[in-house]
Amino acid sequence: MKKALSVVLSIFILCSLFSCAKEEKDYSQEFRQLYTADEYYEEQRQEIEAIVKEYADQLQATDENKDMKSDEKSAAADKMKSEFAEKIAEIDKKDMVDAKKYAEEFFAYTKTVILPYDSYIEYVKAKHYDYDNASSAEDIVSAVDEMKKALRNASDSLDFDVQYKNSPFHLNIKCGINSAGYPELTFTSDKEWSSLKIPNNGFFSISVSTILNQDCENLEDTVYDRISHTDMVHELNRRTYNVLYGGAIRYINAAYNIKVKDNTYYSYADGAIGQQEVYTDDPQQAGISYSSDGMSFVMETINQKHDDIFKADGSYTNTFGNIVSKDESLAYDADCIVLMLTTWPAVLGLENDVNIMFYVIPL
Repeated sequence: MKKALSVVLSIFILCSLFSCAKEEKDYSQEFRQLYTADEYYEEQRQEIEAIVKEYADQLQATDENKDMKSDEKSAAADKMKSEFAEKIAEIDKKDMVDAKKYAEEFFAYTKTVILPYDSYIEYVKAKHYDYDNASSAEDIVSAVDEMKKALRNASDSLDFDVQYKNSPFHLNIKCGINSAGYPELTFTSDKEWSSLKIPNNGFFSISVSTILNQDCENLEDTVYDRISHTDMVHELNRRTYNVLYGGAIRYINAAYNIKVKDNTYYSYADGAIGQQEVYTDDPQQAGISYSSDGMSFVMETINQKHDDIFKADGSYTNTFGNIVSKDESLAYDADCIVLMLTTWPAVLGLENDVNIMFYVIPL
């Protein structure tokens, strides 16, 4: 009897010791109560849990610090919770993740669209006034929808019937992305490019320019005034294909030492390396490469050097080798590729003597 009583007493004492032992506290719960896990996707929840662990460890260390008074511990805990809430506020909830993905997919699409000039202005204004000022997920989605309206008739391809009397031809222009991730333009004719014959004293020109940090409403002025305002023109680089036929134009070109091959000559300049405009009969020098059948050619638009200039602050070297400062005061500035088609005499349907058509590719 005594032995049994002794065993019972031992068990009772042991249980008492365990019950008196300090219960281990889950400090992470202090922080998990400050956000709603269901509002986040798994990827964001994992990011939050890493922050939870960081602050839970800090709170535990504070609670176990015997040198701190109770009110000091309480103040430290409140500060941690405030910092934690600020960090969590920077992590996107499901609706914001979805909205940003929606915008990302849209801007990936815009990299290859070729826009009429008026549509481009509409698009840039929607981007500036709606998207750039959007703060909520709902505002972002609404802004993207507005930009989509501006691009409702957009395409990565254009088709023209160029009706020169003695040499009509069909032209397709397509924008794609090259292996480096930058836009490139492919020009395809239903005739070999080298066989085109333009009427006497006439010409056909394709010009591709990269315009940086320019007020979109003044893009036409930028292109038209490029010769007389070389220190102000925000043109980073230019590639031009020109085909002509006989007459006075050929003699004018010869006077300026412009070499012509197969009725064709090229010009190029690259502000990324401070290069003045150069005329040549070598397409490769102008960043142009022909297909094996001579029916199409690809024209370089931008490269890594240009991309670096887009992302940098301050000034840059333009097409003419002049230093141009970026204007940070513009109401809405634009980085874009301007495609200009020029025919003389006018053959693309307009009533003027020289027909110039503008298209824009957003960057």
